[in-house]
Amino acid sequence: VQGGSKVAKGVAGISLKEECDVGGSLAVEVAAKKGGILKNVELTKRVATIGKALTLYCTRPELNFTFAILDNPTINAYSSPGGYVFVTKGLVDSCANDNQLAAVLAHEIAHVTRRHALKLIARNETMKGVAEMGSAAGGSGLYVPDSVISGALQTILEKGFDPATEFDADKHGTLLAYDAGFSPRTLRDYLDGLSKKGDDKPFSTHPPTNHRVERLDEYMKESRMISGD
Repeated sequence: VQGGSKVAKGVAGISLKEECDVGGSLAVEVAAKKGGILKNVELTKRVATIGKALTLYCTRPELNFTFAILDNPTINAYSSPGGYVFVTKGLVDSCANDNQLAAVLAHEIAHVTRRHALKLIARNETMKGVAEMGSAAGGSGLYVPDSVISGALQTILEKGFDPATEFDADKHGTLLAYDAGFSPRTLRDYLDGLSKKGDDKPFSTHPPTNHRVERLDEYMKESRMISGD
């Protein structure tokens, strides 16, 4: 029983190195399944420069974020634990300016800093069993089985997070963008624009776009980022 208690605490408190190891494994799979990394120095530098500027204001400065563009024409973005953030070529093309790109990157950074994918992995019963075996054997490392990686990958690429998690990333991403000097309305306006053009279909794993826009309007007014008029 004592061992089980320690395991529960240990899984909930995955170390930074373990988080980066798990995230790296997921990132490789995300890139492989979504077109691979786009080899365009100019665009990659643009994304990385904006992303790194945002991370200066994030709540987890200990993370060394990595930004990349996926060679994929659809409009989407992904992230994995440890600081790996991907945007598709289609999404970059859909952004009218750097402010919109920053808004999307801030949303993905929020997924990482809020540990959304990591919490899913930590709740996985298979991983708890593996952690328990490692604890009993006196091991200090954390081995994550392929089944856990596969489950997390399915959530990131196919199922998506639950609505509450996506709303949380919208909220904290908007706050991050605001703290970094970008307009807090940008994510809201970007999503609204995609919805009106019918280009938000790749976000079908997210809550309905109009609900996200409404939530962002409420949050910005409550936090006084924008006028309530």
